[in-house]
Formats: sequence, structure tokens, C-alpha cells
Amino acid sequence: MVLSIGVFFSLLVVVFILAAALAAAGAVVSLFRGGIYIHDESEGA
Repeated sequence: MVLSIGVFFSLLVVVFILAAALAAAGAVVSLFRGGIYIHDESEGA
């Protein structure tokens, strides 16, 4: 086996921590962005 279970688990933990950090950053940016965006359907067609 090329990768041991320890290395796989360590990389998996890093990936989940990175995903949680990006989700938290997205939530913070969303909070600072402000109000609700409503798409105007009269434009276009």
C-alpha cells in the first residue's frame, strides 16, 4: 500500500478543516454584504 492510514487520515483532517474555514469565511462575507438580492425578472426576455 502506497499511503498508510495515518497519512490519509491526516490529509482528510486538513481537507475538512480547510472546508470549514472557507465556509466560515463565506458566512462572514455574506453577513457583511448586506441585504437580500432579488433578481429582477422584467429584464432579459
